[in-house]
Amino acid sequence: MMKKVGLSLFGLVLAFVVTAQTTVNATNIIGRWMLHSIQQDGMFSYETKSQKVVIDTAFASALTSAGEMSPAAFADTIRVGLANFGEFGFEFFKDGKSKLHKGAGNTEDGTYTVNEKEGTLTSYGDETGSKEIMAVKIINGLLEIKLIEPEESSGMTMRFLREK
Repeated sequence: MMKKVGLSLFGLVLAFVVTAQTTVNATNIIGRWMLHSIQQDGMFSYETKSQKVVIDTAFASALTSAGEMSPAAFADTIRVGLANFGEFGFEFFKDGKSKLHKGAGNTEDGTYTVNEKEGTLTSYGDETGSKEIMAVKIINGLLEIKLIEPEESSGMTMRFLREK
């Protein structure tokens, strides 16, 4: 009896873990996704709605020892610099077209492709001619994007919430 309960519980937990992360495909990417949070590896994370900034402990120590800026002042700088990013997002359409929402009503049209096997999304900006390759997945309902190219943007993870 106990073995059956244990196996049932294990199955339930496994099912939850499996459904918590989803591979992005041409169907589930469709919709409007607005920025929820940003994380820069080894530095900080920022949540747009609450404007909460969390500074990495090692980075905070480096700031303090360098004497250039306190961690609190750095957090305030991030908060002010990213305050308008709550309006930043992507909109993906069935026909492979996309729209980058830059905030304050500014948008850029583009196109995109999803490589489900590689777990990547490639975005092409119509106006700027830009090309960005991003590792993508959906975790707990949030679209997680890690920039791969251009290389100078790597190390940044952005999470987007689908608008209803």
